Amino acid sequence: MKKLIVLMVLMICSVGFGRWYRTQADVLYEDFETAVDWSQVGGYTTTIAADAVNFKTGSKSVKLTTVYSAGGFLFGRMKKTLSPAKTLDSVFSGCGFWIYCADVSTINNVSVILYVSVGNYIQKDTVFATIPLFNGWNFILCNKRLLSTTGNAEDWMLFGTATLSSAFTELQFWVKSAVDTTPAIVSFDSFYSEIYTKPKCIIQFDDIGITVRTSAYPIMAAAGLRASVGVISDLVDSAGYLTDANLATLYAAGWDMYNHTNAATVLTTLTEVEQELAIGTCQAYLIGKEWTRNNCHRHVAYPNGQRDANTITAMTNLEILTGRGTTIIYNWRVNEFKNPYTHFRATCPTSDTTAADVNSYIDYAIATGQTVIIVFHNIVDGAGATKFSAAKLQAVVDYLVSKQSEIDVVTIGEWYEGLTALPTITLPAVGDVRKDVVFGDANSLTGIYNPAHPWLKR
Repeated sequence: MKKLIVLMVLMICSVGFGRWYRTQADVLYEDFETAVDWSQVGGYTTTIAADAVNFKTGSKSVKLTTVYSAGGFLFGRMKKTLSPAKTLDSVFSGCGFWIYCADVSTINNVSVILYVSVGNYIQKDTVFATIPLFNGWNFILCNKRLLSTTGNAEDWMLFGTATLSSAFTELQFWVKSAVDTTPAIVSFDSFYSEIYTKPKCIIQFDDIGITVRTSAYPIMAAAGLRASVGVISDLVDSAGYLTDANLATLYAAGWDMYNHTNAATVLTTLTEVEQELAIGTCQAYLIGKEWTRNNCHRHVAYPNGQRDANTITAMTNLEILTGRGTTIIYNWRVNEFKNPYTHFRATCPTSDTTAADVNSYIDYAIATGQTVIIVFHNIVDGAGATKFSAAKLQAVVDYLVSKQSEIDVVTIGEWYEGLTALPTITLPAVGDVRKDVVFGDANSLTGIYNPAHPWLKR
């Protein structure tokens, strides 16, 4: 039986901050323009230098290289003294920074430390085994709503007597190599504070069971909510599955269609050519039906949540935007869309899952400004890994309705649209701040399409 799993996918892309997901403008707190402002911490020998090749703002970043010390492991630590000191709360409200990884296989751990005094500080870790980084640029979002004294891969940790009202005197970054004899090289740039994002919930239905139309659709339509359907193209019009007419009805009602392959064969059992055929056949079906609103057809759900290197090649060739699996993993990274896709994970409720369990993940998304993807299968009573009762779905939908002022329920296409465009609204005066958008000096809403990233083309 599948485990109940969750991953919250964060909302900021490296090609520009998706303003529809931002509720407040961020502040550039540290620009990393001057490498001499940074020094090594304690006895941890560290090479610190300006990086004029890889940078996000200005003309340079600061590059840290871990240095091997005989008899010890590879740690690199650097710090910058702050004067005057800043309160933790003033910067920690919602902060993030960019890191450039030359080779992620050499990195075990990256940490940021807001240092108050000896033994008193607040720390955020990313352990590569549980929080993936990518070669190139990664944006790390740090949220004070994930504050803990016990800690896990999502949490900030408070040490000693540090509190949010403490004044911290140093900003520190620590890097540990994956292999003690191989240096890790990481460049840091653009530390932002006061970042806030609007929570999102994406409801998806895999496998096109007929209960999506007979049970789920009436419940969600009555609440004014829309979802997305994972189409298995070879099963359309088969007994027990959605018909072509059912899918057309859902699409006309604003539901999005995404690719769950042609037959839901586990992709890792197929060759690259076979995987491309499985994904491409379903893609051709969706395109033929013109169910392509906001590129919804360019999202793939991996059958049984499994993928491999051949999947990556197939998706690259087919210009897929995103893929969704079901592997439990913490993720506080906000990374650019990678060509051709970014991996999502999701909660997958089963018959053993309560509505309260699902609602707790909605609460978590609200608390952290993140996105939760909830993947249902068959809306039916009974026991099973792909069953979830209509009564429990009704309870989840009712809860989402009660939280509409705090979280947006969107389809996968609307999620894409929020990254590359904005809904039509009346423009206010320059500098005016509304709930979801901060208006700039140009008094205009500018999308974040970047020609250097053609896989984001509309």
